[in-house]
Amino acid sequence: MMNAATNRSREEQRALGIAAEGRVQRDDDGFTVYATGIAPEAFRVWDDPHVGVRCTCERFDAAIVRDEAYRCEHMLAVTLAFGPPDEFVERACAMRASGSERLAG
Repeated sequence: MMNAATNRSREEQRALGIAAEGRVQRDDDGFTVYATGIAPEAFRVWDDPHVGVRCTCERFDAAIVRDEAYRCEHMLAVTLAFGPPDEFVERACAMRASGSERLAG
């Protein structure tokens, strides 16, 4: 029996962690998303009125050439953080608040 986490893409799994850890900040020009890790990088996500939603990460730059619908983990994290609540994100936040290290579904 597969759990919900195994049905998610790598980007979706990373986005869930980023959103659950509160690493998305909104500002006047879009969003700053902090990647997970020891020295997290900051990426910008914004809506370009001419070409749509964009991200400053290298993965997005490489993938958008092949697939215009591609959404990196930073874009997905913005959607999770500021969109409808996701059951996994709520559970992960509760686990984080209780001091649990394991966020996997």
